[in-house]
Amino acid sequence: MSRQSLATAVATMALLSPPPAPSEPHRTDPHPDFRLRLMGDPALSTLAARVESPDQLHYALLPSMRTILARTRGLGLAAPQVGVALRVALVWQHDDKAVQRKGERPPRLELLAMLNPRIVNRSPQRLVWSEGCLSVPGFTTSKTRDAIVVVEFLDAATLLPREVKLFGMDAQCAQHELDHLEGRNLTDGLARPLRRRAQRDVADAVAKLAKEPQALGYHPLYRLEGFEP
Repeated sequence: MSRQSLATAVATMALLSPPPAPSEPHRTDPHPDFRLRLMGDPALSTLAARVESPDQLHYALLPSMRTILARTRGLGLAAPQVGVALRVALVWQHDDKAVQRKGERPPRLELLAMLNPRIVNRSPQRLVWSEGCLSVPGFTTSKTRDAIVVVEFLDAATLLPREVKLFGMDAQCAQHELDHLEGRNLTDGLARPLRRRAQRDVADAVAKLAKEPQALGYHPLYRLEGFEP
């Protein structure tokens, strides 16, 4: 096997590794290079490039993103949020038809690992949601999103094209993560008082993270070095 073929095979094997089950204990931290970036980090304002080959993906990128989502109980994550300017996103798809108690999230169906995702269709109906972001911990704001979207992408597990229709919360999450791929953030365009509140909320969250015994100047999920409130 040639060196080029070997590199492709290794990258593909990494992509094919399944995500851990939600209830499974997590034995590893994200790769140190792929920790969550916080509001104000230049990586969050960078336009992400298309993934042209699996060789572009570090073997630890997707596993690290899955670990972060599992630890934070997040709904989605985009590669720019961990400092990688590639069009890669994870979005949880839920079973909206399942019966659940009021206030509970519906059961999870699948963690969609998307390469080069794009919205190819959207409903005329729009809804106002309360929205947060892992890169702006502690802060939420109202956001108007399309109620239904159809997303086309390359499946990271099979490297085959897929198209999924997402509703409600899942549609909201997909639009949020695709915004990140364009260098757009939840706090962009907010009025100054709201933006100041977001900065205070992030600063408070960072202060709490820095006090955790495991931090000691280094936090396994968040990149705290260089953060300025």
